[in-house]
Amino acid sequence: ALQSGDIIRWDQYEDAAVPIDFGRDRCMDVSRVLLEPKGFHALVTNNNGDSWYLNFQNSQAKALPKLKGHQIEAVAWDSDSSASSTRDLIIGTERGQLLHVIIEGKEKTVKPLFAFDLGGPGNEHRRVPVCGVHRERTVSASDGTERTAIFAAAGCGIYAFVGPNLETLFQKYQGETATSRALVYEVPRDSPRGELHVDASCVGPAFSKVLFWLTGVGVLAATIKNPIEADNAVLESPPGII
Repeated sequence: ALQSGDIIRWDQYEDAAVPIDFGRDRCMDVSRVLLEPKGFHALVTNNNGDSWYLNFQNSQAKALPKLKGHQIEAVAWDSDSSASSTRDLIIGTERGQLLHVIIEGKEKTVKPLFAFDLGGPGNEHRRVPVCGVHRERTVSASDGTERTAIFAAAGCGIYAFVGPNLETLFQKYQGETATSRALVYEVPRDSPRGELHVDASCVGPAFSKVLFWLTGVGVLAATIKNPIEADNAVLESPPGII
């Protein structure tokens, strides 16, 4: 993304830069360009809450009116995506929401999953931005079934939502205590860019992964347990600080 508002896609194989066409609704004041690790899909958002979808096979950006008003801060991409379908995206927004989004051809689905209503002074509820989102697959130690874990960084906390699948994942995280039940770690200072990153562990089994969280007090690192003994124990405790 350029300061002028133009967005260029670079093709390393053809050694060429292709400008993205936004049509009449040109994207100004670009806030985020979020690229899928596979390179098939990308999302562009601006500070007005407008969003566009890009596919690697086309230089035409597609407006996403169903996401209007949602300023995208983070995306957890689906590892099962294809060239024509994003499959299940988990999007974190500036207003503290987690959204389930599917983009497949002309079909766009947007469903709310969860909202971070955190208590403030005088017990007033406030929404905090979701700065990082990550999805991981693990298994239950008790019966060997697959579990889906969604990690989200919001405000001073990192949260874990764990369940058998995405359709039922958030059902048990409802009500006034939902946010506190999902809380895994909390730090005294938040970061405006509390990103989440996952990488292979340099120690332990070959399949071990470590979750890194950028906070206002440093980078927290914790091993993602696999298998897990319980849904509320998916990360090692206490975490390390870098």
